[in-house]
Amino acid sequence: MEAPNVIVVSRSTEGWQAVVAGRGLVRARSLQALDRRIQAHVEGKPVSYHFRTGNEELDRLVRRLRITKAAARRYEDKARRLVDQVVLLQSGLSQRDVSVLVELSHQRVYQLRARQRGLLEGPNAEGQP
Repeated sequence: MEAPNVIVVSRSTEGWQAVVAGRGLVRARSLQALDRRIQAHVEGKPVSYHFRTGNEELDRLVRRLRITKAAARRYEDKARRLVDQVVLLQSGLSQRDVSVLVELSHQRVYQLRARQRGLLEGPNAEGQP
């Protein structure tokens, strides 16, 4: 995974501004417009904003929020991988029993099992004896 560009975003008298590598100072009236301009410049590469709103408490809370959300995404990815491992395991349990174990609907467990079967069989599995 590519390391995100760290971009410091500050409030100015006209709105918002940020220094973007290779582009210099980028300005916009709204934070949303500034974000759109930055996203267009970085062409889909990950960005990590460090905000300086002029309110230290707000900046601190936003920093904590962004760190917490990033950790939640990592844990969600880990949970998804564990669910895949449970579903892949030939435990002899019914689909409905597995659904209770992994806290998903039995329909979703069916979808995951079907996807895993497709991955295990490979793209040329159909039509082969």
